[in-house]
Amino acid sequence: MTSNYNRVTSSRSRYTVTLDSNGGSSLPNIAAAKDEPLTALATPVKLGYKFAGWTLDGKAYDLTAPVTSDMTLAASWERITSDTEVFEGKQSILLIGQSNMVGVGNMLDVAPIVDARLTMLRGDRWWPLKEPLHTNTYLSGTCLAASFAKAFVDKFDCELGVIPAAKGSTTIDMWEVGGDLYNEAVRVAKIAKESSNICAILWHQGESSQSDLNYANKLKVILDSLIEEVGLDTNNLVIITGELSEAKSERVAFAERLARLGEEYERYGIASADGLTLKSDNLHFNAESQRLFGLRYFEQFYRIVTDKKFEYENHPDYYYSPQKAVDESYYSHFDDMSLGKFGHPFKVTISGSCRFGIISRGGDGSVAVYEKEKDGLDRYIVVTSDSDTSTYYAQSITAMVAGRAIVVEADYKLVDGASAGSANLLRIIGADIGFSPIQTAADGTVYVVNANGSVDTDSVVTKLNSNEWISIKIVFDFRSNTRSIYANEALVFEQLPISTSDVSDFAVTTTRTVDFTGTAAGSIAVDNFKCYYADAE
Repeated sequence: MTSNYNRVTSSRSRYTVTLDSNGGSSLPNIAAAKDEPLTALATPVKLGYKFAGWTLDGKAYDLTAPVTSDMTLAASWERITSDTEVFEGKQSILLIGQSNMVGVGNMLDVAPIVDARLTMLRGDRWWPLKEPLHTNTYLSGTCLAASFAKAFVDKFDCELGVIPAAKGSTTIDMWEVGGDLYNEAVRVAKIAKESSNICAILWHQGESSQSDLNYANKLKVILDSLIEEVGLDTNNLVIITGELSEAKSERVAFAERLARLGEEYERYGIASADGLTLKSDNLHFNAESQRLFGLRYFEQFYRIVTDKKFEYENHPDYYYSPQKAVDESYYSHFDDMSLGKFGHPFKVTISGSCRFGIISRGGDGSVAVYEKEKDGLDRYIVVTSDSDTSTYYAQSITAMVAGRAIVVEADYKLVDGASAGSANLLRIIGADIGFSPIQTAADGTVYVVNANGSVDTDSVVTKLNSNEWISIKIVFDFRSNTRSIYANEALVFEQLPISTSDVSDFAVTTTRTVDFTGTAAGSIAVDNFKCYYADAE
């Protein structure tokens, strides 16, 4: 009997083709049919390079040749010389760390960064980029990410989204894997990844942990876990950290710890903090230094991606504005939030509390109100008093609202189906009275609150549902002394008068909403807050 052993074992119908991306994005191996050519293969991606084809044993491989054995194909790359060819599609960057990544620079000290190619993730959706990028930290303002982002789109001419996930006053241990800060960063990164390619992680933290000898190892654990959970490609991801200010006692030792990460990540850079200036608190970089710091972060990114130097010294317009607050053109960017900024377009400080508002009383006794002129230009009016600030405080605002209508609006939602509790969604404080015109019940129902402060359970504005944004707008018309409430642009309530006080004595001095609460008490998220004048004669 003749054995057929050799015939059986030597007959293979498929061969394994291993694809070596040679530093690019990873690709799975292919089971190729015997004596058949390889059809179209997936194209790997490598930042700063253009794919030049597949090679076999160092020579260009002909994809039409029949496959006769197992083999390994290696990707060939050509360095890109034109910046505009580096990226395809929308890119995004993740911001994590503490307050100097949040950025608390005074927004009056620098020109705003405006570019239609720039967006920010807020309320789990993309919005046009406007500072402050973070709304979870008191006194958020000018940050390094804005100048980084502007330089990015100018160099690469593509869309860029910024993902704010930093938090002030946090230690490295508070960012541990599985903690609230880490989990939120992963969550928003996953949302951004659905519509963009996350090409960089920007990290700045250490003021609270500069003495931690194990800092580099802790940060590596955080980054590695985040990269894995979000599903980021390390071959196409840049990680950049920043030095501490020169005022920090362990600045040099801390920089040495950061440098250790360069042994762990091929695409890693450290932005220099040399010569940067701190605010009077001796902790936070001022606005001009934040702008410059952002360009130094981008310098590292640009070097890693293109192998070229970014000359940030030639771009002072990114981070310095010599005219500052007296220049009316500065504020035209904030037309949709034209009442309520004193170094911050969302929150102002009154009596030490963090509130949304249309007026701010400074600790030096100055009172600032934000006026909108008839010619369409916005400007600050600052009134200073050495003694009785309350007199100026009331008089300046009363004059502002006379014969006008003020509109306050915001988007609200319940977070993950949580109970709303009893929450004042908006607080109005008048010269003689304070009341909340809308208030939620535990089930998310939003009721009208009468001018005397009593809840009108017969007047329902809307109902907040889990993760469903609802727009609520309230118009205070001081011409007719009426208050109108809209839900998703539909008029649901109209009342005369606005308050129990005579309109000549009543002035809206502050408005405030609950903060972005996430999953904290109240579990009501607030987004897209606006406070502005309606058209008035």
